[in-house]
Amino acid sequence: WEKALASSDRDLVIESFHNERDSLLSTVLEVISPGHPDFEEAKANAITGRYLLDIKRSGMYKTRGVKQGFKESKVTADGEGYNYYSHVVKLYTVRMAFFRPNRGTRMVAILDERTAFLQSDKFPEHIRKFLTMFNPIERLWELFRQFGPLYGENSAPKRWEDTYAPYLESEDFVRGDNEQSAFYHEVLDLLNLTFVDDNYLDGEEDSIKKGAEIIIDRFDCKELEWVPRDGIPVDYLGMLMSMTPDRTKLSMETYIVNALDILGWSDLKPVATPIRKPIDTSGPPLTPKEATKFHTAQGMIG
Repeated sequence: WEKALASSDRDLVIESFHNERDSLLSTVLEVISPGHPDFEEAKANAITGRYLLDIKRSGMYKTRGVKQGFKESKVTADGEGYNYYSHVVKLYTVRMAFFRPNRGTRMVAILDERTAFLQSDKFPEHIRKFLTMFNPIERLWELFRQFGPLYGENSAPKRWEDTYAPYLESEDFVRGDNEQSAFYHEVLDLLNLTFVDDNYLDGEEDSIKKGAEIIIDRFDCKELEWVPRDGIPVDYLGMLMSMTPDRTKLSMETYIVNALDILGWSDLKPVATPIRKPIDTSGPPLTPKEATKFHTAQGMIG
């Protein structure tokens, strides 16, 4: 923040901050000032949060208010026995859907909800949460009453699912039993695979448009993004999807190249057999630095 505010982009940075703060105040936060009936309770129980500043690939500044949910007592915050598990579509389900046989004229489009967690149903009345965040423009700490989930909230993914899935079902989408992030609309013959706020829509062009309208009627969304038939790729969950009249292609080349660069392996020579002899289990244990790199590589390969 300090560096960005001292740069020639100061006005853009400040605009980005106020856009995020105003968005939070219009959805899930209320400022608690001295003299407010909840001030002492807020001061005693507030969980800290942070305003994160980032520069998008387009060059635009993006501010995101994030709660440090790991500091919160889960029992106090959401009640004893709260189930935090939330479903996201499995990647093999996406692959099966995208590579469906006899696709014919069926299209694929991606639809994202904007700041989905902020569009979740509000907390029940008995849940009282407070937040404190440092305002980098005014250089002061602010207290807030929190009425709904924020990014960084332990329960945010589950509360979003419990908002979104019932809405789709109320609009005649049938939810999968084994794959609970798959929704099918029989009348439209439309498949919707959901990964938090990323929707993969698969159907005829008119069906996709009608399905998108159903979602947009309830949630603020970005513009519908089509996977064209001219081979131009579209990113979905880090996978580049592309189609031509006679080919369907998925690629993770961009992710793989970035992973090799992060691991310092960009100049390694390819080999036909990655492991050519038994693993040596008698060698010394990895250093902490080596262990960190191992876990990073393991996660990327996964």
